[in-house]
Amino acid sequence: QSTLEHNVIILHVVAFILMGLSGGCDPRAIAGSVQVGHNFTGAPSDLSDDLVRSCAVGWFTLGAMCSRVLWLTLHAKEDALWVLSVFHGINLLTFVRPLVMEEERRAEVSTWMNLTVGVVLFAATVAATRKCRELVIEPK
Repeated sequence: QSTLEHNVIILHVVAFILMGLSGGCDPRAIAGSVQVGHNFTGAPSDLSDDLVRSCAVGWFTLGAMCSRVLWLTLHAKEDALWVLSVFHGINLLTFVRPLVMEEERRAEVSTWMNLTVGVVLFAATVAATRKCRELVIEPK
């Protein structure tokens, strides 16, 4: 059965695993895109690379946790979607920060892309959470 909540969870599994692979294989690319979004100059440092590489383990863990939920009850899916909604809401705050903090109000393209993707993922996750809540309250 392919439902909205199932598809959103699968999207998160794929995204977290891809982020983990990217962070583990090419941490400098992720560190560089963060620096561009925050208007930092210069190449990413070794510390930045190490921080991204250490986050890769967390991304794989989140992917595994999301994939586990696919076989659990509707209540478990709803709980996971609530946690993912909070995660994306906090991420949105970090994406908006460069836009608010800049004096010139000139943000890089990567900042706008991150914000757009963040809004789409947040909206999809909240919609799936609401759908899941409806199914829990009034099962078919």
